[in-house]
Amino acid sequence: MKFSELNDEVLHEDWETCAPLSIPRRKASLLHLNGKLWAVGGIFINKGKAPLIEVFEDGVWNPLKIHYPPEIDGFYLMSVALEDTKEILIGSMEKFYKLDISSFQWETLIGLECPEMLLD
Repeated sequence: MKFSELNDEVLHEDWETCAPLSIPRRKASLLHLNGKLWAVGGIFINKGKAPLIEVFEDGVWNPLKIHYPPEIDGFYLMSVALEDTKEILIGSMEKFYKLDISSFQWETLIGLECPEMLLD
């Protein structure tokens, strides 16, 4: 299928609104994993960074009750990806993290040596 065909198909599909996030925020990253939607990070209405991951299941967003690495004060301006179906990779301008979704254990991955270069 060509991108133009896929794009046309997506644009004409019926979209459906689901429940609002349990804590309102914007600029969260979303991914689909194991049949569930995951919302990662974002910015709270008061402009604070959101160190929060929620999972949409049975029509409700549920915050994960997990401990975050001490250096994480929120997830903002980041990318989210999957590494197989067991780990979520979360990257920001300074560090990258891996979350094992079966044990909810974090691993800090390599960071960028000079993130300010990205802003020039």
